[in-house]
Amino acid sequence: MQNFFEVENRLDYRILRWILAVALISGVIVSAIQVVIDARRVSTDLDNQASQTIAMVKDATTQAVFSIDADLANQVVDGLFAHEAVHLAQILHANGDPLSTRERPLIDSAFRPLINWIFGAERQFRTELKRNGDLDTVYGYFIVHYDTSPTGHMWLGRAMITLTSVVATAVILGMVLYFVFYMLLTRPLLRIVHSVKQVDPENPDDRLIATPAGHEKDELGHWVNTTNTLLMAIGKSQKRHREAEDRVSRLARYDQLTGLLSRDSFMELLQADIEESKRNHTLLSVIVCGIDDFKSINDQCGFRTGDLTLQAVADRLLECLSGSRFIIARLGGDQFVVVEKGLKDGFQAADTAEAILAGISETIGVEGQNISMTATLGIALYPSDAIQPDRLLQSAEQTMMLAKQKGRDHFQFYVASIDQEIRDRKQLEKDLSEALSLDQLHLVYQPQVDLQTKRVIGAEACCAGSTLCAGWYHRIISSPLPRIMAPLLRLASGFWNGPACKPGCGPKKGFLCALPSTCLRYSCARTALWMTSWIR
Repeated sequence: MQNFFEVENRLDYRILRWILAVALISGVIVSAIQVVIDARRVSTDLDNQASQTIAMVKDATTQAVFSIDADLANQVVDGLFAHEAVHLAQILHANGDPLSTRERPLIDSAFRPLINWIFGAERQFRTELKRNGDLDTVYGYFIVHYDTSPTGHMWLGRAMITLTSVVATAVILGMVLYFVFYMLLTRPLLRIVHSVKQVDPENPDDRLIATPAGHEKDELGHWVNTTNTLLMAIGKSQKRHREAEDRVSRLARYDQLTGLLSRDSFMELLQADIEESKRNHTLLSVIVCGIDDFKSINDQCGFRTGDLTLQAVADRLLECLSGSRFIIARLGGDQFVVVEKGLKDGFQAADTAEAILAGISETIGVEGQNISMTATLGIALYPSDAIQPDRLLQSAEQTMMLAKQKGRDHFQFYVASIDQEIRDRKQLEKDLSEALSLDQLHLVYQPQVDLQTKRVIGAEACCAGSTLCAGWYHRIISSPLPRIMAPLLRLASGFWNGPACKPGCGPKKGFLCALPSTCLRYSCARTALWMTSWIR
């Protein structure tokens, strides 16, 4: 296609060459035929002219020979030489003696060889001289030689004119034919080619070939319509092929039942997430979720119900774990896997695990049946537990299987120490939440004494209960905290010092919001009581 528009490759240029070649050859052939015909005609005219001239002077020549009149013979000969073509004129007696003779040289010219080749150098005529009353007696002979050069030059001039006119006519006719051919075929073809170049190979039916104006009903229009039909068929075929490829790709990348990622696709994304976590220096958790005793659901309710249940579980996971931080996939059977990236510590993974357990434990309505179920989770962290994707997933799966052996409806971390620490914290959160709801907390105060005046100038409030006792870190007052309680109270103080808690912040943060406000309420009430009682 790169050399398509070079001059020597253009169709109209090739057509022009052929038309001109055919026109020239045809013109030369026609001209040659006309020239040959004209040459034969000229040759015949030359003979006829000589015969007529001889016939005109024959009587005078016969009289000169009969009367042996040399003057008359010379007059006849001189009269003949008035014609340019006469080369030699002789009047002879019967015995061959000349009565009158005159000769002049042949005319020389550049075209003499051609004229000699076509007509000969000269034409010779010999006539017997007889009297009308005595035709049996020959009195002498009349000889005339004609030079063919004057007649040949006249013929040659006409031949050149004929050749030029015929060739010029052929060339003009060829150019006219070329212009007509260009207007009717070449230019529409160029427009069709330009339209074909704009066809998108990926979607050939989006932009079809435009039919050149004036060719809607001829062969070009029929060709364009046929090509457009072919392009539409190709476009439909490509569309069906792409749809088939998409279906195959989706079958390979997604689980057919739930629509979640398949195991292979999940591993590819997990590898990418691990690399991202490595660059950002953040943690990543892999949570493998196994439905507890899922086999009983299939046995009691049927496989269709089991499939619908798995779909419902997938929908709940997508609902409660929305956002770009999560990747959810189905490993097969009743096992799902969740990846959470951008973690700061394992406690965030524990919060996600609790959300998963809470979502799955809710009753599911399937085909008129209420199905209750629980799940067991195994959690592995990157990079502390593993740095390879397959090893990290394997650690989470193994942890989930070990957790199922210990019970149901709970989660377990791969590393035992982390698992115990998180469990202790979760238990502490639960106890503190219950203490707040049951109003089991109370404040104790540690006086602050001025050593110089020996007077009490203030008091430090401590929160205490039946199962815990700890000080509360505040912006102004503080006290020593036990090792386990301290992180929670720091977090609670952060909620208090940070933006105001919004109503309905949820069970995860509700007690953290309530703890500082409860302690403040208690301390303010006690301070007001002391001031009323004039306690200093």
